[in-house]
Amino acid sequence: MAKKKKIPLFKQKQKIVEIQWLDAQGEDDWEYLSEIDKTAMYIRTVGFYLDETDEEIIVCRSLSSDKGLEGRFHIPKACIQKMRPINL
Repeated sequence: MAKKKKIPLFKQKQKIVEIQWLDAQGEDDWEYLSEIDKTAMYIRTVGFYLDETDEEIIVCRSLSSDKGLEGRFHIPKACIQKMRPINL
């Protein structure tokens, strides 16, 4: 059986989180007040926890072995309903 090749990832272990949050919405077409959709859009995002500020949590979709990242995403803390770590 072939030996599995070790994939070089970040030396520090990045935390993976699931964030459930309320999305901000907007429309760009004319509409009538009586027809406005008042339904909230709840979002579930799973990603690598990068950092946070007083106002937001910062996550990304992908990390590379040269310490690059892809798909950075800022979620306002005021919109977050729930956040939990995902243990692999």
